[in-house]
Amino acid sequence: MKKRILAILSVLAISLCCVLAACQSEKDLTLSGYDKDGLELIEYDKAYAPFWEGTTVYNESCVFIKGEDGKITLKTMFTPTKVIAVRDSTLEITYKEGTDYTYRDGVFTLTENSSIPYFTYNQAHYNVGKGVTTLTDEERADLTGIDIQTYGVMHTEGAAIAMRQVCITYKHKADDWQKMEGFNQKWQGEKLSKTLAKLENKEPVEITLYGDSITSINAQGTGASSAGIGRAPYFPCWAQGFEDALEYKFQSDVTVHNLGLGGWNSYDGLLNAEGKLDKYQPDLFVLAFGMNDAPHGKSVKEYKDNLQGMIDIVRTANPAAEVIIISTTNRNIDMVWENNAVRHADYLPAVYELAEENENVAVCDMTAFTDSLFQYKASYECFYNNINHPIDYMVRAYVANMMKLFLR
Repeated sequence: MKKRILAILSVLAISLCCVLAACQSEKDLTLSGYDKDGLELIEYDKAYAPFWEGTTVYNESCVFIKGEDGKITLKTMFTPTKVIAVRDSTLEITYKEGTDYTYRDGVFTLTENSSIPYFTYNQAHYNVGKGVTTLTDEERADLTGIDIQTYGVMHTEGAAIAMRQVCITYKHKADDWQKMEGFNQKWQGEKLSKTLAKLENKEPVEITLYGDSITSINAQGTGASSAGIGRAPYFPCWAQGFEDALEYKFQSDVTVHNLGLGGWNSYDGLLNAEGKLDKYQPDLFVLAFGMNDAPHGKSVKEYKDNLQGMIDIVRTANPAAEVIIISTTNRNIDMVWENNAVRHADYLPAVYELAEENENVAVCDMTAFTDSLFQYKASYECFYNNINHPIDYMVRAYVANMMKLFLR
């Protein structure tokens, strides 16, 4: 009888192990942190843990460049102590060390017969503004789906640049990130105390987002991310990601009203605010303008006054509303735009002034963050259009920085 019971228990144990193995295998396929459709956040750390902290970087977006010496190489943001995986940007193809690439002393190098795509040095550094426009006929023909005329650098609103990105997961030394000055977003729960209290008590929270194309939801209901260009791994835009991250961490029901619109600057935001912003009474109001203010020549004073006007309209409808201002990321500084008299970084002091002059206003400083990041990463590794629209890697940075306001 005992043997029979033991046999039954053994069968059950084996069955359980198989089930767990199957679940683990399925979970392993969740390489982005989301399910395969990008709809359910399953593993928070893979998706939104600050990738510049800790000892593991998941899916760092990188591009191989063929140098003038003929070697096709790249370096990651940190020096890997162990390479875990090199995948294409859809995360569906895993490249093999020795077959597709080699790694030595911080440098990844493509093998002679590698299937990994790349840009040439001339393609990656094409820059009308600086007079760097040398391309062979072969290099020009290779830029299918990529425009080099409109902005004077490589540009696309499709997947043509993303198709040449790879995602590298690796281990590195724990203190590597501390040398990066802009990677220091601080907890600001004292300025978001009402919203944070609701989240911690698992109460419903209502949020209104107001910004430009980086925030907005496009016709596909997605936004600036791989989902936005209809491509695996279908990672959501930062607005959806922020909602998902809050719900995952706090187990609270979060409702987000995303009122962002592509092409808008802060003047458009203020001009259309009445009847739009006062329609809701959110616990939290998030302002994310600035990217389009600089090319349209908006002065720092105009920018600040416009943001203040929007805050006033929200707080007239709901005086208790707390506010986060996201300072804009820096764009590709090499692009030729309508007006380069005002830099995006020029707006940053005004953002901090607004936080000082108004109660319960926090700052998510994406300007300082990207100032530091772009010392290590090229724009074609961070933006799917090589201008300003974030690829998944940058989406994760947005959400991670926003979550640091709430998480100690």
